[in-house]
Amino acid sequence: MNDKKPVLVRRKDGDWEDKSDEVLEFRLVQKTHRIEICFKSTPNQWFSYSQERVRLLGSSITTHNPTAVQLRVAGKVLRGVDFIVKYADFYIVTSHGRSKPYAVSEVSVEHNIAVDPACKTTLDYFRNISNALREVLDLKQVAH
Repeated sequence: MNDKKPVLVRRKDGDWEDKSDEVLEFRLVQKTHRIEICFKSTPNQWFSYSQERVRLLGSSITTHNPTAVQLRVAGKVLRGVDFIVKYADFYIVTSHGRSKPYAVSEVSVEHNIAVDPACKTTLDYFRNISNALREVLDLKQVAH
């Protein structure tokens, strides 16, 4: 029975797809060692998948605030991120209402130092110095 755990299915091209919102129910068939999934769009039909093609994610480990961290996948920063949820082996990233899974091994998490209180104090200090220098330079130009 499905307790609304995230369900990922590996597509034929090898990419993982988050099917959580589409799954009505799933079950593990011990005899065949396969996972059967019933989708909301076809409530009277079960689709059978090998266990290698399905990941039933457990509880989330943590959530990340997209303003505090950014994720880099294959060298590219993910833009327009609304939510980031980390599970044991995957990040589920929601952007523009669509969820996409990324394997933890493929993701680099970069923290935004501007929101870290200790770093923010230092950055504010340098901003103040920069503004003060700008004012001094402006006064010198006015004087000449």
